[in-house]
Amino acid sequence: MENLIISLREYLSPELVYMIPILIVIGSVPKKSNRVSSTLIPTILSKLGIPTALVVSLASKYDPMTPYQIVVWLLMGIGQGIFLGAASVGVHQFFKQHTEYKNLKTWEEKENLIKEIKESMEVENEHK
Repeated sequence: MENLIISLREYLSPELVYMIPILIVIGSVPKKSNRVSSTLIPTILSKLGIPTALVVSLASKYDPMTPYQIVVWLLMGIGQGIFLGAASVGVHQFFKQHTEYKNLKTWEEKENLIKEIKESMEVENEHK
């Protein structure tokens, strides 16, 4: 768990790391809705993350920016926002899959799960 937070801080501004739990909660709303496809959740969270990243990075700017700095600020904000949305989906999936695996009752069920995963990976590789 600690390694996950450390690696997120390498690629994401420290101020934005704390937005991940908020985006996970926001992402759970469309997940429960029948109107929004689950495949759109990463896009929705990234679109919410971009303005958040832009505002947070703008808040740390004290001096007026040159046109070059504005372009860099925009590109960094867009990149950070997309990564923020993707990171929140990834962290959610990490915990979801970890708890599902942990909740399996017996060792035999865990072995069967591992076997199913290996078989599905082999099928995917055969189709490529």
